[in-house]
Amino acid sequence: MMRWLLAFGTLALGALATLLRRRAGGDAAPELDARAHAVELARAEIGKGDPTPYWRDTLSNPTPPFPHDWCGAFALWALHQAGIAVGVHWVIGKGFAGNLPQVKVPEPADIAYFDHFQHHALVDHVDDAGQVHLINGNGLGGKVTTSVDDPHKVTAFFSVAPLLPTSPGTPTANV
Repeated sequence: MMRWLLAFGTLALGALATLLRRRAGGDAAPELDARAHAVELARAEIGKGDPTPYWRDTLSNPTPPFPHDWCGAFALWALHQAGIAVGVHWVIGKGFAGNLPQVKVPEPADIAYFDHFQHHALVDHVDDAGQVHLINGNGLGGKVTTSVDDPHKVTAFFSVAPLLPTSPGTPTANV
């Protein structure tokens, strides 16, 4: 019984120390939290099909009519809502991810890009089998959907690391 109490106490103190470091900005938690938050917000949109809020958030001059294709606007919207890529806007005909570094193994909230259809998707996660799970704006049926893809079928993964907040309340960089 004493060993259990000692082990529990040690875990509780470790958790408390981590929480205090995060509040003080003492570790990488803001970046991890921002990525997880972007994925969480994107998941909450699954099944929705109105692109208006995504375009209003991501265009520098959000005046209708909005473009028919909205996959990239959705991905950028999710990043914005999580405090990532603040100040970055969608540029019609160019997107926003092209200046970001490409990576072979994506992390949550990175951008997957497919040349075919010029499709952008938000990376949810990579599973143990190496398959990439995506959240797609303008997916099947014109709604926010999920998909699982072989990473070799993705043209490029763009890392949002340069756009992440470095500490709570710190604006992100423009790339």
